[in-house]
Amino acid sequence: MATDTGILIIQHGDFPFDFIEKHREMYERVEGIMEHLSEESRKLTHTHENDPHGADTEKLASVIRAAGYDVEVGYLDFSLPTIADAVVALTARGHKKLVFACAPGLMMRSSHSLLDVPEVLREIKEKNPGLEMLYAMPGMPFELIARAFVKKVNAASGAPSDKEQVNLKAIHPGTGVVLIAHGDVPHDFIVRNAGVMADAETHAHRWSEMVKDWPRSEENDPNYYDTIVLKVKLREMFWPVTVEVGYLEFASPDIDEAFGKLLAAGARKIVFCGGTGFFDRSSHTLIDIPEAIEKLKARHPDIEMVYAYPDVDLVMSELARAVVFKIEQAINGQVLPL
Repeated sequence: MATDTGILIIQHGDFPFDFIEKHREMYERVEGIMEHLSEESRKLTHTHENDPHGADTEKLASVIRAAGYDVEVGYLDFSLPTIADAVVALTARGHKKLVFACAPGLMMRSSHSLLDVPEVLREIKEKNPGLEMLYAMPGMPFELIARAFVKKVNAASGAPSDKEQVNLKAIHPGTGVVLIAHGDVPHDFIVRNAGVMADAETHAHRWSEMVKDWPRSEENDPNYYDTIVLKVKLREMFWPVTVEVGYLEFASPDIDEAFGKLLAAGARKIVFCGGTGFFDRSSHTLIDIPEAIEKLKARHPDIEMVYAYPDVDLVMSELARAVVFKIEQAINGQVLPL
């Protein structure tokens, strides 16, 4: 890869925990708006065509089933089945012990994996006192995920990057597993309800501006901290090519600022790559990120820009191995207490 190439990893960004506590009323208002949108989205018909996030999540679940685990998908928001629905399906098949493992999009330590998911699981535990529940400790196996980024960037740059045959075998076959994914709003709903979505985007932008420069640490924003760890790993793997991280919302630097850093480092070609929450196809990876890139292209017509479009088949080996790794870690005791 030419040294005048730069790589921009796009992460989502998160609310720091102490920001949430200081602005609890505002944060709960945000959560209320998103919960209402989530409930409305769950009433809609989701297909593989209008909800590619769901289609890609099912692909991942199928690979993990093929390894020997009994898997049901449960969505945190926007989609069905819910996490509770997945538990009902597995317990109906006789499971009295379940492992809950986040899909790669939720695997990083974040407000979703450390606050939202445990809250849902505690409610399920209270209603199912006889069920043993193991929630795999959130956190990303950086080596595996870094390999996935290398594949994505190489493919976008035109370098050979073969799709590996995935041949995983469960160490504990038959284990009941809930694969927890985020969920997404169907694309046709987004198109038909542009006004509603634009209003939600306006709110999100205002909250993002409010929080993005809040001081970050491992304690108050582990997602931000772990992204720094990943960035260091990627810089080692791609050296001497420059790697920067830009946040879609809620954290700094934003995509424009990270782009500016790459230009200052001498980059004339920039490869954009969705981050740890953006391996699959979703409204973020198919709409929001491409829109941000198109705006940059309009302002910088002299810079070559390439987007590594999401392709879970390309990186399925790494994604599936990461999930199986977390499943087995949970069985061996590395769990988040509920």
